Amino acid sequence: MVDFYIQSYVPTKFGSINATHYIAIVVNILLIMIFSYLIGRLNLKAELRTLSMARDAFKGLNLDEKEAEEIDILDKKMIEIAASDQKSRKALLHEFVEIKKKLDTMRRNLAFLSIDVVDSTGMKENEDNMIIANDFAEYRIFVEGNLNTFRCIKSTWTPDGVMSCFETKEDAFNAAKAIMEGLPEFNRTVITMKRAFVVRCGINAGILLFDDQLPLEEISDHVIDIAGHMQKYAEPNSIFLARELADTFDSPQLFKPVEKIVDNLAVSKWSQSD
Repeated sequence: MVDFYIQSYVPTKFGSINATHYIAIVVNILLIMIFSYLIGRLNLKAELRTLSMARDAFKGLNLDEKEAEEIDILDKKMIEIAASDQKSRKALLHEFVEIKKKLDTMRRNLAFLSIDVVDSTGMKENEDNMIIANDFAEYRIFVEGNLNTFRCIKSTWTPDGVMSCFETKEDAFNAAKAIMEGLPEFNRTVITMKRAFVVRCGINAGILLFDDQLPLEEISDHVIDIAGHMQKYAEPNSIFLARELADTFDSPQLFKPVEKIVDNLAVSKWSQSD
């Protein structure tokens, strides 16, 4: 078939030599090269489209400075891949995948517990500074002991509050519950200040980019922010969390709905008095 078209449109006889067969071979090679090039370009477009979707998924998350740098590297690799030849492209694609794997390992489903002392400033009024320092140090030891009992991954303290991270929402809840239930005994047998420690707590959970090497205070994400906001609006001796999160517990009846909206989320609570 190729020979017929060649003989129809291309001179094939040079003197006594019929070059049809040889021209056909050259044409076939050229067609294969063109076809391979077009397939390569189509594959490249598909690859870049897939990589773009992966890159954009990470851009949709709240990123800290280190994670944003990783995304910038991905963007640069995308440009290099698009402009590269096939051999170079394979190496660049491999490097892109390795960077994406690194980001994937940082994306985790975690729970956060925020705890604050109710009216800590008022507690310190008319108290000796040495007594204040001792009692708050004892309180910190008490809280950290309970956090560690329920497998806290890492935590960070403000002067009188703490944000802590857990693998599961159940661990976060059980840690908060243990602290509240242990405070009466702690206040009765440990501190010497006139006023007892009373706390309020907030819990939230979700997927975020989480670098184990970074201190918790350097990790910024809306998932963490919501835990802090829940704590801010919580009642004394209570735990606030989103109602939709409370409903995912094995015993959702432990939590009671409250007439409160925090970050556009309906709220449920657990408290000692319920």
